[in-house]
Amino acid sequence: MTALTASSRLKPLKRIAFILFGLYLGVLLLYGLAIILNPETYSKSVDIDQRLSQAQETLRQKKIESPLDVKVLEKAQLHLLEATAEHFRVHAVIAAKAADISQLKQVTPGAIQGLLEGEVSQSYPYIWSYFLAGSFPIFGHALSDSPIIAYYNPYFDLALMTQWEVTATSHAAAVTDTTTTDFKLSKAWPVTGRAFIENRDSLASDTPSGSEASTLFEIKIVNAAQTFTNSFEDRYPPFERTVAVLHLNAETEQQSISIAENRIFSLLQWVSEARSHLAPVNYANEIETLQGSIAATSSDELSTLLPANNPQSAQELFLLPQNVRTGMTPYMVIDKNVIFIDPINLPTAFISAYFEPSEEKHTLALAVLFDLHTSYHGNTLKGGLENAGE
Repeated sequence: MTALTASSRLKPLKRIAFILFGLYLGVLLLYGLAIILNPETYSKSVDIDQRLSQAQETLRQKKIESPLDVKVLEKAQLHLLEATAEHFRVHAVIAAKAADISQLKQVTPGAIQGLLEGEVSQSYPYIWSYFLAGSFPIFGHALSDSPIIAYYNPYFDLALMTQWEVTATSHAAAVTDTTTTDFKLSKAWPVTGRAFIENRDSLASDTPSGSEASTLFEIKIVNAAQTFTNSFEDRYPPFERTVAVLHLNAETEQQSISIAENRIFSLLQWVSEARSHLAPVNYANEIETLQGSIAATSSDELSTLLPANNPQSAQELFLLPQNVRTGMTPYMVIDKNVIFIDPINLPTAFISAYFEPSEEKHTLALAVLFDLHTSYHGNTLKGGLENAGE
C-alpha cells in the first residue's frame, strides 16, 4: 500500500470530523448539494454527438461584419473546442481499446502512436480508456490555432497533455457554403502532476501532488485537482491567442508513458481484486450492495445502508441526477476505501465509501460525495471571453 492508505485507518468518527473540517476547501457537503448539483449544470441529457454538431453549426453560421462579431465568433470557437474535448473523452472511454481510440474522428493518424506502443498497453489495451474515464479537460491557449488541452486525472495525479490543430473542411458539392471547422488531436503524451508543476520530466519516484501524506486521501484528490489546474493555467493561459509549440523527445516520451502505465495498472489491479469474490480480501458484496442502492429509484435502500452518523443523508445523495447515480461505478480502491465515479456524465464528482472490517465481513462506515468543481474555480470555457477579463 502507498502513503495514501494511512488515512484509511482512522476511525470513522475521526474521518467524519476531518471531512467536515474540509468545508473550508469548498468540498461538497450537506446543504451544498442542493445548490451545486442542479440539472442545468450537470445533466448531460443532450447527446454528446448532437452537442458537437450544434457547436460546429453555430460556428459555421457566424460571420464577421463588424468588430463586435469577432468576439461572438471567438465565443463560438471556444464552445466548439469544449464540445470537441468532451466528445473525444467520452468516446475514448466508450471505445475502450487504445487502438480504437486512435481511430476516432478527432485523432490525426499517428497522434497517439506512442501510447499504443507502451509495454503495458500492448498487453492491456484498456489503460488509456480507464485513465480518461476519471479525467477532466483543462484548456490553454484556447483562442490560438493550436490549443492545448490537459486531461487531468486527480485520482492518479496524471495528465494526458494534448495539442490540437484547427482544420477547415469545405464541402464542394454543396450549393451554399458548408465549410466545417474542426479541432484535430495532433499529439499526446502523459506527465505526472508533480513533474508538470515542477516543470520537469516525469520520474517513477514522483509522489502525488496536492497535500501532505497524512492528509485524508479524499482531500488529497481535491487538492491535487486545484494545484494542477492553477499550475496549468499559469503556464498556458486559457484564453491566450498565441501558439505554444510543445516538444518532447522520443526517449522522454517513452519514459513518461511507462511511468504512467505502471501507475494506472497497479491501482487498477486493486479495483479488480476488491470486486472479485475469489480474492482473499475483497468487498465484492458490499460494493455491489452500495452500487445498487445508489442506482435505485428510491433512497430507501440507501437510507438503511448508510451509518447513522454519515455526514450526508441518502436523500441528499439522491440529489444527484438519476443517470449519474446509475452510472456510478467503482473506479479506485485504496485499502478499505472505494471511490465511485460516473465516467460519462460526471467524472468530476466522486463518492468515497469506507468499509470497516467487522467479524467475517466489511460494513459500510462512511459514504460521502465530493465535487472537484466546488473546491476551486475550475478551468472551463463556458461563458467565453467574460472569464478572460477582457
